[in-house]
Amino acid sequence: MHRCGWTIFWLIVVSVLHAPTAGANDDSHLQPTLRTKRMQVEMQQGVITRLVNRLTGEAFAVRHAPPLTGIRHRQSGDLWNDRAQVEQKVAGQEVATTLRWREQGATHTLTTRLHALPDGEAVVIQRAECARPGLVGLQWGITLPDDWDLLVPGYSGLRFGEDSDLQPMQFDYPMTWEAQFLLIQGKRGGFLIHAEDNAQRFKRLFVQHRDGQFWIGFETWCTAPFDRVQQTESVRWRIRPYAGSWLNGVAMYRRWAENAFGLVSLRKKQPAWVRDIQTVVIDNLDDTDKLQALARRLNPHQTLLYVPDWRKDGYDRNYPDYTPREGFAERMEQARRLGFRIMLHVNYFGCTPENPDYEQLKRYHFRDPFSGEPMYWHWQRADPPIKFAYINPAAKAWRRLFVQRMVELCRRLKPDALHLDQTLCIYNDANGLIDGMNAMQGNIALHRELREALPNVALSGEGLNEISFRYESFAQRHVWGIDHADARWEMSRVRMAHPISSALLTPHTRIYGYLGMTNPQMWQYYAVWRAAYDRMGVIPTFAWLTQQQVSQPDATTQMLWNEARWFQANRPLPEFAPTLWEADTLFLYRTASGHLARYRQEKSGVCLEMRIGKRWNTVARRIEGVTQAQVSGSIPGWLAYNGKEILGLNPTSSYPWVPEPPKMNALHLHALSESAMVSSAGVQEGEWARFAIVPREVVVAELWKERGNVGYCVTDMRGAGKRATGYLTEHETGAVARPSGDGIFMHPPWRARAGGKVWLEYTLPLPADRRCEFRSELGFTSPDAASRSDGVIFTVTAFGQSASVSATRHVQGKTPEQITLDLSTLRGQWVRLRLEAHPGPNASPDFDWGYWSRPRVVVQQTQDAQVEVYSPQPFLRACLNGRNVEWRTVAPNLYRFPLLSEPCTLVLLYTEPAPITLPTDLTQVRFRTGIELDGAMHEPVDYLRGITATGTSGGVGKKGFFAHPPPNGKTFLAFLTRLPEQRASLRGFAGIRDGAESKSNGVRFSVEVNGREVWNQTVNPGEGWIPFEVSLAEWSGQTVLLRLVTDSLGDYGWDWAQWGEVSIE
Repeated sequence: MHRCGWTIFWLIVVSVLHAPTAGANDDSHLQPTLRTKRMQVEMQQGVITRLVNRLTGEAFAVRHAPPLTGIRHRQSGDLWNDRAQVEQKVAGQEVATTLRWREQGATHTLTTRLHALPDGEAVVIQRAECARPGLVGLQWGITLPDDWDLLVPGYSGLRFGEDSDLQPMQFDYPMTWEAQFLLIQGKRGGFLIHAEDNAQRFKRLFVQHRDGQFWIGFETWCTAPFDRVQQTESVRWRIRPYAGSWLNGVAMYRRWAENAFGLVSLRKKQPAWVRDIQTVVIDNLDDTDKLQALARRLNPHQTLLYVPDWRKDGYDRNYPDYTPREGFAERMEQARRLGFRIMLHVNYFGCTPENPDYEQLKRYHFRDPFSGEPMYWHWQRADPPIKFAYINPAAKAWRRLFVQRMVELCRRLKPDALHLDQTLCIYNDANGLIDGMNAMQGNIALHRELREALPNVALSGEGLNEISFRYESFAQRHVWGIDHADARWEMSRVRMAHPISSALLTPHTRIYGYLGMTNPQMWQYYAVWRAAYDRMGVIPTFAWLTQQQVSQPDATTQMLWNEARWFQANRPLPEFAPTLWEADTLFLYRTASGHLARYRQEKSGVCLEMRIGKRWNTVARRIEGVTQAQVSGSIPGWLAYNGKEILGLNPTSSYPWVPEPPKMNALHLHALSESAMVSSAGVQEGEWARFAIVPREVVVAELWKERGNVGYCVTDMRGAGKRATGYLTEHETGAVARPSGDGIFMHPPWRARAGGKVWLEYTLPLPADRRCEFRSELGFTSPDAASRSDGVIFTVTAFGQSASVSATRHVQGKTPEQITLDLSTLRGQWVRLRLEAHPGPNASPDFDWGYWSRPRVVVQQTQDAQVEVYSPQPFLRACLNGRNVEWRTVAPNLYRFPLLSEPCTLVLLYTEPAPITLPTDLTQVRFRTGIELDGAMHEPVDYLRGITATGTSGGVGKKGFFAHPPPNGKTFLAFLTRLPEQRASLRGFAGIRDGAESKSNGVRFSVEVNGREVWNQTVNPGEGWIPFEVSLAEWSGQTVLLRLVTDSLGDYGWDWAQWGEVSIE
């Protein structure tokens, strides 16, 4: 489980597409054309600018060639076609383009040949000759309009369309570019472009979305070390048109790969039992009772237990020592007797420098191809930090040692499978060929030798590519857009997931969930993983289950067990017949009995369904993207419904679904305007009910999605700069301002004009009849940047016809901040809305990776609404935002309440407890604890609860409550108490326990009385105790629902929230 290569946090800028401008020698009138019976190709300066698919009649064309064809050189830099002397020749069925770059009396030359084949396809072959050594790679390119889709088997499979963001992306083969092909998909057909290579050359794919176009670069790398290379020839790149679905295109490549890699014969060598596995459970086998319950919950013979932490030295420490910890063999045997298959976690190339084996292997230590520095896995968040070396598997000495260790391990513990961690990490080693092999060939050799030595042991890998998958029966899948280490995600990127990689790889290898995926109790985060996995064909995977989830599951977990049992009973396999995939199909299966099954995008979310005859029967469902869901069944724990619809949903959230109908005789919200959402709701039977309701945002503009009427400017410290049109991918000063994920990434200038600022400006109209507001969350693209920057000053300014309004925030550290700007004084006007990033009061731009998350213009709600509550038991009093509120009975047990246009909380009180005496220590008062996630109140989960405890902050210990919040959620302690007649105050302290410094991003503490928040404070680690005092005089003599709440503000790591000495006095 590592973030090697592509899992480095996905918002970091990757500057990949060369020159900052596309100013070229204008040879648009010179466009040599190649015509075959299946297609027509036009090439300008070595860049394909027009393709015609004669099978479908579709074509695309771009007028000018951007800088996409050229060479990369250690000393000369990147040399592209826009700065070259160009010579183009047409001879028969070949177009040849020669680019020359002269420097210091010498010449670098690149020849790109586009050659027609007898079958109507074409190949591109390049040859580079440089004036001096240092050649890194050679590249050719294609540019096309963005109304075509790009399907890339990279980062587990991605789709790029006109809605894609503008982040330049680099895919390294075979790590992140998992298979050496790409599809350009139109409405009636497309083009398959692929290399004809079998582990001989490293490659790179570049994709950039800019100016309504896709720029695509296909690079053949030289074998490192580059300082020895002066000339080279590329791999053969084949261009193949096809008609129909993308599935036809990937099938063409799959047939090629089956033959080139010998996959049919390799599949026959896999252990037979692999085909039985339909579920993976990630667990350390440390709870025998849980395993016994799991054996009752699932069919053990179809369940693979994946065990990450089983060695005496601990997870990822002291490789390659694979000695088990004490008692582990006995626990394995218990699981085996229950019928489970067991897979142990190992690392395929990890060697800890302190391990005695490193000395004899250190000469095979991978070295970065550019810097020459040794490569390590270094996880500094562990205590103590984890660090181990990457050993090139091309070395016979490493393979001999590792295979022998695995043979010894399997003799001792008899696992059914080995998970080879980090098998996707395959580098172009600066050491050059080792024992005559590159690292790709070494990876294949290591797998092959393991298979020969352990024929009955299945192999699994981390990630999956066409190098590693050949001998792997199983593999984990990463998700583009999820930073699992910090529990952060960007849904626009997650939704880029596409089954193109699976269409090649899953007929050969079963894929399951990543080790870093979350427990389904964190439903919103879990649903993000599922949003991608449903499109990939990932078999059901359960990570880090509690004993209760297995033995006494709640309704949500039971739903997931039912889904897993469906997989085990029906044994579905991926089905890629193009005629069977419909437009709303996310992934298609065929069951062992021949029935079709699919994950499908429906109006109210995503469903798994199986076809019996002509009828599709629902197996499982998630409700997403709607405010009201007109479906049968219910959402577990959801308290807003009327029998026909599920009400009050947040369209940006995901909700679990069960087929059981809602309980119409239970307390619930029975009527709610579509303009309102339930942000949280909960009931303590016979005591209180609480409903928090917020206005639904009506969005006027989502700025990160805007493509027109936008400009940018980079200024110096005096504010001088020149405005330009569009977004800023990267400026000569290093400044950046462009959409990235679900927001805008901004970095002030740093190479030049340091201390200056960068801004984007949008021109848009504001409605005349409604009040608008700008909203965004501010922060950094990564926790590392947040901890190393001295802060970014964010400013939003709206310029109207004669006035302007502005708001500014100086953001430091890992805690995100909100910014809003009231635009009501500018309604009915066209405004220029400027978003600005400044390097802060010290004018230091270091690590100023600023991020505007979901910057948008929304309509402010101006009309009050109403809500109806069904309560089978009469209540004594109702409060709205802390004040008593009147209600109207509209039917038996049905009560109508007014709502405010602002966020409000309705509290119903059902009992009158005895009054307390002053002073009262709240640790002596009965309380209810739980967590709030996804609009519903849930029972506590493990340490995510409020408990009476003593904690130390700033070196000072205080008794109170420990209340660790969940990711993207809250933990609460609720006290139903009656205050005395005399005036009283709530006093106490809030802090984060010592030891979380530089780890937690802070916790928001708050106090609520009868639904009104009366105090809040965001506390960061290291700040010590923060005192608070809240007057309760307004509620003297009254019964109140008092709540102490902690909010994780997203990431919940090390959020050791502690309330201290909380009392009513």
